[in-house]
Amino acid sequence: MNKYVIYSVVVGGYDEVRQPAVVDDRFDYVLFSDEHVGENIGVWQVRGISYEDTSLLRLSRYAKCLPAKVLPEYEASLYVDANVRILTPWVYNRFVELVGEDVEWAGVRHPDQHCIYDEICAIVQLRWVLDSEVAGWYGKIKNDGFPEKYGLYENNVIFRRHTKNVEKVGELWWRTLKADCKRDQFSLMYALWKVLPTTDFFLLNGECPRIGSEHFAYYEHNPHKRASKLGFHEMMRFRAIRTKYPDDIRRGYKEMFDWVSRFGNPKVALALWEIISVVRYAPKMISISLKRILL
Repeated sequence: MNKYVIYSVVVGGYDEVRQPAVVDDRFDYVLFSDEHVGENIGVWQVRGISYEDTSLLRLSRYAKCLPAKVLPEYEASLYVDANVRILTPWVYNRFVELVGEDVEWAGVRHPDQHCIYDEICAIVQLRWVLDSEVAGWYGKIKNDGFPEKYGLYENNVIFRRHTKNVEKVGELWWRTLKADCKRDQFSLMYALWKVLPTTDFFLLNGECPRIGSEHFAYYEHNPHKRASKLGFHEMMRFRAIRTKYPDDIRRGYKEMFDWVSRFGNPKVALALWEIISVVRYAPKMISISLKRILL
């Protein structure tokens, strides 16, 4: 057994199991999955996940968040999303370089956002989550003093040395992911800010597998329905925001979340914001709706 490991997670057949284009004898390769446990798939040793959950999303995040717990026999690990494939030996050399520099955590830059608050608004606009599902988390980190523009990792490639600090980050990341928010990007930077503010980038010069890297190939996930269906209240809030900010929906969501975060109960605050906004913009909302119907 080696002291370094490359690992990935596939549950529910969400992604194909892809083999690295190059392998390195200094590393073991472990795949956590709910299928083919105990088998080898190419270089991957398939292990089960020592956690049960009805949510495949949370099940897949368990090993992703907690490498020191699920892989305690290794000194350091590189997590790679199943839709990301290692292409060059540079990846392994970069890993060893970071170990030698005593770096505890290194990720890859998010290609679009550099702020949790902006990312929350972007994901809500895309309807991957509902505003009611993240308003509480937005308010929690804002009231805790988490700064804007703190940075954002993509989270599809993560280098970690299995130190006490990294273990604490993983535990906080996992707790907040389970209790307060649905997406790992929303909670990781908060956990790092709380425990490990000094981190590094695995890829240099702002590279990210999703927008192009010579060292990693990126594949789209297997097709799954990702957009959430808006309920009546989510639709009314969206229409109010669209009426006020027709060309900048994300700005409207941020304004709403900032306002809601001033109150202790996000559900009540969202309802109050909705009533105030709908009353205020009702004439214009009706006018826009009539134009859409007539046209």
